[in-house]
Amino acid sequence: MNTQLLKRLYSIYSPSGKEQKMMTFLCSYIKQLPGNISVSKDKFGNLYVVKGEAETYPCLVSHIDQVSHCCLLYTSPSPRD
Repeated sequence: MNTQLLKRLYSIYSPSGKEQKMMTFLCSYIKQLPGNISVSKDKFGNLYVVKGEAETYPCLVSHIDQVSHCCLLYTSPSPRD
């Protein structure tokens, strides 16, 4: 695992609606990777990355905004309770 990359990703402030810094970093990082990789964005701010050429591709979909506060909801008691 590339822990340096993971730390860098975590350090980029990108709450919902303010993902531009993350988008800039991802575009820059992806463009320096080896291979035939194309990067494009649509008018909605979605980032599309394609590597190589084929009739079909595996697809990875992800959010790039941060979740800064998390609330865990429990529907049943923990076995430790």
